[in-house]
Amino acid sequence: MSQDMNINALRTNCFRQSKVKGEYMLQMRVPGGLIQAKYLSFVEHLAEAYGDGTFHFGSRQCFAIPGIKYENIDAVNKELKDYLENGNIKNSVNMPSVSMPRSGDFRVALIHRNIPAMLTKISVLISDAGMNIENLTNKSRQNYAYTMIDLKGAPTDELAAKLRAVEDVIRVTIYR
Repeated sequence: MSQDMNINALRTNCFRQSKVKGEYMLQMRVPGGLIQAKYLSFVEHLAEAYGDGTFHFGSRQCFAIPGIKYENIDAVNKELKDYLENGNIKNSVNMPSVSMPRSGDFRVALIHRNIPAMLTKISVLISDAGMNIENLTNKSRQNYAYTMIDLKGAPTDELAAKLRAVEDVIRVTIYR
C-alpha cells in the first residue's frame, strides 16, 4: 500500500526511513560529538514517547532515535521546535509537562530541586538585577521543579551566573 508523504516534514529534522516499513529514524547532528547533558532528558522523552525507547550514538557526529512512525513525524517536529525555541516541555519522562505562551523579550527556564523558597531566591535575584517578570510558571514532579520566567529586557551574564550559583538550581537556560 502506498502512502503520500510530506517530504518537507521529513526534511525539517533529518528523518531516515528504516528497514521496518512505516518507521523512520530521527537523526540529529551533534557538532564535535558533544551534547550538553541538559538535552539528554529530552532525547529520552522523544525515544520513549515516539520511538522504540532507544537512541544510538553515530560515528558521524549524530545520534539517532529509531522506531518513529510516519504519522508521528509532525508531532516530533513540533515538540522539538517548541522545546528548543521556548523551553516548553510536554510528556517528559522525568520532568512535569510545562507550557507557557511567550510574553516577554527573553525567557529563563530553570530546573531546580522542589524545596521551599526556591521561587523567592530566583525572583529576588531577578528583581535585584532591575528586571521585571512579565510571566512565570512553575511545575514540579516529586523532588524536581521546572520554572519558566518571561522577562522584560535581556538578562545579563551576571544575572545568569547568579541564578546558576543558587544552591539547588540544576540548570538555567536563556531563550531569546
